[in-house]
Amino acid sequence: MVGCGDDGSATPSGSGGDGGSSNTGGDGGSSSSGVAGGGNGGTAGAAGNGGVGGMAGGGGNGGGGGGSVVCMEAGDCNDNDACTIDVCVNSTCAAAPINVDDADTCTVDGCDPQTGATHTPVPVDDGNACTFDTCDAKAGVQHAPINPEDNNVCTVDSCNPMTGVVNTPVDPSDGNACTDDFCDPVLGVSHKPAVIDDGNKCTFDTCSQATGVQHVPINPSDNNACTSDSCDPMLGVINTPINPNDGNACTIDSCDQVLGVSNVPVNANDNNVCTADSCDPILGVQNVPVPVDDNNACTTDACNPQTGVTHTAITCNDNDACTTDTCSPATGCVFTPNTVVYFEETFTNNVKGWQLAGQWQIGSAMASPPFVNNPLPVPDFGLDPSEDHSPSADNGIAGVAIGGNIGPTLLEPLTYMVSPAINISNAIAPGSVYLEFWRVLNSDYSPYAESTIDVWNGNAWVSVFSVPGSPHISESAWTKVTYDVTAHKNAAFRVRFGYSILSMNAYTVGSWNIDDLRLVPQNCP
Repeated sequence: MVGCGDDGSATPSGSGGDGGSSNTGGDGGSSSSGVAGGGNGGTAGAAGNGGVGGMAGGGGNGGGGGGSVVCMEAGDCNDNDACTIDVCVNSTCAAAPINVDDADTCTVDGCDPQTGATHTPVPVDDGNACTFDTCDAKAGVQHAPINPEDNNVCTVDSCNPMTGVVNTPVDPSDGNACTDDFCDPVLGVSHKPAVIDDGNKCTFDTCSQATGVQHVPINPSDNNACTSDSCDPMLGVINTPINPNDGNACTIDSCDQVLGVSNVPVNANDNNVCTADSCDPILGVQNVPVPVDDNNACTTDACNPQTGVTHTAITCNDNDACTTDTCSPATGCVFTPNTVVYFEETFTNNVKGWQLAGQWQIGSAMASPPFVNNPLPVPDFGLDPSEDHSPSADNGIAGVAIGGNIGPTLLEPLTYMVSPAINISNAIAPGSVYLEFWRVLNSDYSPYAESTIDVWNGNAWVSVFSVPGSPHISESAWTKVTYDVTAHKNAAFRVRFGYSILSMNAYTVGSWNIDDLRLVPQNCP
């Protein structure tokens, strides 16, 4: 069995430790001089480890105890200690310590058997935050004071050994709330007047050194009840006139600066009792005439602005004795003919027995053809009418050569159309008798021609009409004529119409056209 060797104790001469057991060589002894003594060889033990710091002593020989390592060259020697240089001297291995000095005062030089030389930096921190700690290889450790200056005039610069540099900002305040206090790193503290204008035209901007800027709202009121007061931040105070118009045409709209808007109802009364007074909000005052019509055509309806509506009975008087004047509420005045007709002839036919001589005719009206006399009479003669006086289906009239003309081509003495006998002897009071008829007469005058009317007075023919001397008669429309024959009334009263052409120099004419003949007691239209 191989025993273990004991560790060799270190001696100044480096004597070796005791050899280990036969199993393992003893460790090398420690060295105070730097050279380890070899351990005594144990029985068949392995060589002992060299002492720390010195060259390891040679391990004892196993079994026979420790002896020198035999070598041929330095390569045969290795004590496994990075802190030595192994050499072979006289066939014996030896170890010399290495030089660990790096000539740097800023390191502590040593050696680690495993890694070799060590150079541990010396501590330079002096525990003062206000120094800059360094080490110079020649001069050694240095503690230079730190400069706290930050080149900023807005700080107070200092250094605290515990915390280091302190750059305390200066207080720029001047105690005036109306300045903006600040500090420029180059120029230093400044106090600029504060901007008090807030850009709002609706505030009154001021500044108090104690309380600072104030923006007091402006009162936009102009103490005028006729304006709407407001304030626009951009435009400022706005006093807009109030529109008093209430959109009602029945009020008088106005505005008093103290009392404000008033809308007083208009007085629609026009002091006229002939109007109905009212007011329409859209149209305004309405003074509508009151109805005055009583739907009675026999009254004159009117209205007096003072007394009101009146309905005055109208006077129906046409000043015509030939009518009876009355009034109908529906139609008004009625003028009813009251004439007694003793005899009437419309010439619808000749059933009443007129005696017709020469060119006398009873028949339908017919216009005569145009003709020209030479020399031309002034005025020229008219033509026979195309219709009777009161147009009717029969269109009957009496006339000479109806629709034709008479003239110097046929000379004729007075030739008559004679009525039947008419008894007007007992004509009612006042006993008047008038002959009336309508005519269209165109006639030359004596000595060239004649147109006449005679009445029979019971004894003889009495003339009531003949064409006077120049000028001639020229008619183109129906004309009413009336003759008072009261003096000639009798039980066999007659009327006759005559014509004649007496000269070759007579004008060509249409002669008589007669219609609607009557004998009446009054000269009525």
